[in-house]
Amino acid sequence: MAARGVNKKKFSSDATSTVLGFEYQKLIALECCLDAQPSDIIFIECFGDVSTKDAVIETKHHLAHCVMTDQSPDFWKTLKNFVQERGVISQYSKLILHTTGVIREESIFHNWNNAACHDKFKRIERFKEGANSTIRQHVDKIFSFNESYGERDLLEILDKLEIQSSQPDVFEKYEQLKQHKALSIIEKRYIEPLLVFLHGYISKKAIDDHNQWKIVYDDFLRDLNSFAKCYLSEKIPFPEVSVDGIIPGEEKFRFIDELMKINLQDRIEEAVIEFLRTAKSAEKLIEWGGIATVTAINNYEEELFQKIVNKREIYRLDLPEIHCSNHEMVKKSQKLFFECRGIEKLGIKGVQDIEIYYQYGSMHKIVENGKFVWMLMREDL
Repeated sequence: MAARGVNKKKFSSDATSTVLGFEYQKLIALECCLDAQPSDIIFIECFGDVSTKDAVIETKHHLAHCVMTDQSPDFWKTLKNFVQERGVISQYSKLILHTTGVIREESIFHNWNNAACHDKFKRIERFKEGANSTIRQHVDKIFSFNESYGERDLLEILDKLEIQSSQPDVFEKYEQLKQHKALSIIEKRYIEPLLVFLHGYISKKAIDDHNQWKIVYDDFLRDLNSFAKCYLSEKIPFPEVSVDGIIPGEEKFRFIDELMKINLQDRIEEAVIEFLRTAKSAEKLIEWGGIATVTAINNYEEELFQKIVNKREIYRLDLPEIHCSNHEMVKKSQKLFFECRGIEKLGIKGVQDIEIYYQYGSMHKIVENGKFVWMLMREDL
């Protein structure tokens, strides 16, 4: 996820708020990974939202400025969850409500972390009778004492419960993590792609084992160092530009027309993705490498241009001098297209090994600039 240039006012729907709340949870989990020690394991959605060897953390994220009132559902729902899971969480020394909400001095939550457990109990006890409809169901369960759960159990939970209020929101947390000391192993200009990788790493662990979403620190550190190696080379790393972030629209490109002329309509969507993905990669390379990389990319494109021109010359010379039907011309043009895609991958000076889509996208760029066409024409006879 990227926070750069985001206008928070655009994020107003409940669905978007929910998604960002979940992304926030993953950022908190990532922060725990970066702060972890050898042999630590960070769990997500197993014992609370996030749990470490010492603490269970419930995250409550709000896009807009939020004040925690005495009857804030964030608190009461969290406390109810801890009560219901008291058997599982009893091994932890801290229970944390991590919220972007703000606590005012008149609130029962003011100076909460410094209060004794009996004081905390008195603060919440008044709501046994004074709870509004929003939190009533949570309060009732918190005070539903029976033979297996009593006041002493609630006091133990309250003694461990901390409220971390006024926390950075999802945008601020993302920017904050860029400054984390664990990421200082690489240059600042490469921090964002590394952070994007780590955020995706957290998500992939849920796919790897959907029964228990966890990150083993030793594995995390190994994969972090492995990924970071490409950013420690003297050569600029080739940027990670996911195909998932490229959505073809109704763009009008010259290279699309050229593909249609040789009846390769089924390759158009793929071509547009290659072209746009290549443009994004080039933009990032130039951002990292400056004017020297601009020159290197220009030289790369010129070398590629000469190679596809040479291929076209071979096909032009191979055309029969007698009449050649349009169907035959299209077929030969298609062969030219696919043979050019088979050209051995070239390199960009000062850049680590490129991905093949970049070469394909660069071919589309050459066509887009009017320097090359795929269709073999009558003049070539």
